[in-house]
Amino acid sequence: MRPVGDFFEVFIGFAIGAIFFFSGCSRSTESNPVAPPTEISFAQSIQPIFTQRCALSGCHAGSSPAQGMSLEAGKAYGNIVNVPSREKPELMRVKPDSSSISYLVQKIRGVSGIVGARMPFGASPLTDAQIQTIAEWVDRGARNN
Repeated sequence: MRPVGDFFEVFIGFAIGAIFFFSGCSRSTESNPVAPPTEISFAQSIQPIFTQRCALSGCHAGSSPAQGMSLEAGKAYGNIVNVPSREKPELMRVKPDSSSISYLVQKIRGVSGIVGARMPFGASPLTDAQIQTIAEWVDRGARNN
């Protein structure tokens, strides 16, 4: 028969081992959290694309921008988000959370069913990365940030 002291030593050893095991598990979860998706800033990511590629004289800038849609800094957001398209009034230029039914995204992708030509008109298309950035911004709520 074993003395009572041996039982407690085994029990204490088991308990301490269990504490280290379970605390190690929780620690590893905390040290490797899932990173939230990065936010896309309108001011830092979207407006520069518009400024470089769209808000040009004779296009979406100046006193008479094409389709009444100025994409100049300070004007672009108010001209696109939840604003009906002139070419397809049943669609918003930008419908937050839904790039697939945002007419601006359809125009820069050149999907079938758009009125007129793919944008930017008369210039090379936006890069795949630029289009993806705009579409993701729309899908994440088209925030004015």
